[in-house]
Formats: sequence, C-alpha cells, structure tokens
Amino acid sequence: MWKEILMIVFVTCSTLGSQLLVKRAVTEIAMREPVPSGLQWLLAACLSPNVITAVAIQGIGFVVWVVVVSRIKLGVAFAISGSFFYILI
Repeated sequence: MWKEILMIVFVTCSTLGSQLLVKRAVTEIAMREPVPSGLQWLLAACLSPNVITAVAIQGIGFVVWVVVVSRIKLGVAFAISGSFFYILI
C-alpha cells in the first residue's frame, strides 16, 4: 500500500507542478509587447517550453495514475489524492 501512496503523491505533485508551469507560461506570454491575441496567442502557448514540459509531466502522471487505480480502488485513490491536493495547496 505504501508504494501506491507514494505514486499518488507523485501524481498529485505532477498535476500541481504542471499547472504552475502553464500559469507561468501564460503569464510570460501576457507580458510580451505587443500582447499576442487570437491565433498568435494560441501558437505562442503551444510552442512555449513551459507548456510542453507541463504536458509531458501531466502525461507521466496520468500513466502513474492508471497504475495506481489498477492496484487499489478508485474511491480510495481519489480520496488520498484529494487530501494531498489540499495539504500541498
């Protein structure tokens, strides 16, 4: 059970970390002069190294989450994950 809990902590940290990276990327794009809009903004966001890294981290976290829910019940895993979100935030 401890391995699964550590994997849940990893998934929680990867989710929070990727969200912070996306926030950082969007903030950096918004600070550009002139501020891109429309398709330029979307292209800048998709090509941002922070967004690409966030997607990769989130993908790894998803794979680990699939392993977790294959080993323990979804309700238990989700409850543990939710409590770690509250603790870390």
